[in-house]
Amino acid sequence: MPINSLAVWMTTTTCINTSMTPTATKRTTNARDIEYTAFSKTKKLMTQTANSTQTNEITYDANNNRIIQKAYYDTSTSTNPSKVTYHINKGYELIQTTDEHSNQITIHRHHLYADGKRSLLLMIKQSLTAKKP
Repeated sequence: MPINSLAVWMTTTTCINTSMTPTATKRTTNARDIEYTAFSKTKKLMTQTANSTQTNEITYDANNNRIIQKAYYDTSTSTNPSKVTYHINKGYELIQTTDEHSNQITIHRHHLYADGKRSLLLMIKQSLTAKKP
């Protein structure tokens, strides 16, 4: 094996090992604070608005697929998420949220694919409680 080929192989191996080091990063912009996982996936996104702070927290499985996304719309008044989305697989999501009258809502989103592209989105909305406005 020529020496130049060996040097390139060693450099490539070093780069792969360096990029696999699990270090989470954090970047701040004017109105947003973004935290990343060790694999450059968004972990937490905080957005400062005029009246409140909105936060999105994302949980991933072992294969770095998004499985749970929690949205907190007003962190100053509540520690419970305003909306939770469960990403079951590529074709199905379960969303739990509340409407403007504090009714609990469950939304089932089915993504139907043809030729590898999403061709249809079917949403089924259920109200779990029925409070009067």
